[in-house]
Amino acid sequence: MRAGGDMSFDELANRMFSILSLSLLLDIIGHHSHPVAPLFLPYADCGKDWFSLELARFRHQARLLYTP
Repeated sequence: MRAGGDMSFDELANRMFSILSLSLLLDIIGHHSHPVAPLFLPYADCGKDWFSLELARFRHQARLLYTP
């Protein structure tokens, strides 16, 4: 997780922040996606595309909007 994150946090703190953010997002959108009508989630990220990979585990289709 070296790319992205808050420069004042170490790698472990950034990873915990990302996991907490993902947890809060999943609480809002739900953990399951319907195969006929999947949920498409656009988001901005400057990291390693970690969110889209984790959201794909729950069959959500995330679209990364890269921000340098």
